[in-house]
Amino acid sequence: RTEAALAAALARAEAAEMTAAEASARAESAEAAHRAASREAALASESARRAVSEASAELADMRGVEEKMRRFQEESERRAAVFDSAVLEATRTFRGSLERERDDALGERDALKRALAEATASSRAAADRAERAESLARASDVSRREAEEAAERAAESAAKA
Repeated sequence: RTEAALAAALARAEAAEMTAAEASARAESAEAAHRAASREAALASESARRAVSEASAELADMRGVEEKMRRFQEESERRAAVFDSAVLEATRTFRGSLERERDDALGERDALKRALAEATASSRAAADRAERAESLARASDVSRREAEEAAERAAESAAKA
């Protein structure tokens, strides 16, 4: 029963390890999605820059338009940097959490494997002791029978004498 419980716990630990691996794969997928979103944001930013550039040609005050464009680009870059920083930090935090969970699952799995090995060894030792005890009991039975037979022979000899 102990071996079955340990085997079940080992299976749960391996399932937790698989779950951690799947979560890690999802984190990598999220990073790929972030990169795709960044590319799309860059394309959208480029489109916005083109639109501003075309509008600036139509405006009479080129300096005002250029200032607006500069501020827009700075704000876009600032927002992109803030977004990138937030996503990278979240990704690092998530990855660290996943790695800790994976390490915990691996540690638990290893501990369960050791416990299973110890239980198996203990079970084998108990079986060996039981086998030795059974052998001793059989030998004791044989000795007892031999002693009874010797006692009967001695009683018969005494009765004859």
